[in-house]
Amino acid sequence: MSIPKVGDTFTRKPSAFSREGWSGPVLLRWTVIYVNERHRLYTAEAECNGYRLRESFKF
Repeated sequence: MSIPKVGDTFTRKPSAFSREGWSGPVLLRWTVIYVNERHRLYTAEAECNGYRLRESFKF
């Protein structure tokens, strides 16, 4: 993966939804809101049932 930029979007299943029996959405649309190139980390945000979820990823 190339270095993400703020505003980039992608689709992914949140790690919080990995347990069996979850009846919520399988995939969410994420938007990159923060990039730390020095530590090769970015934070993305998605909305699910009126709540905003944030998760950080390595690149």
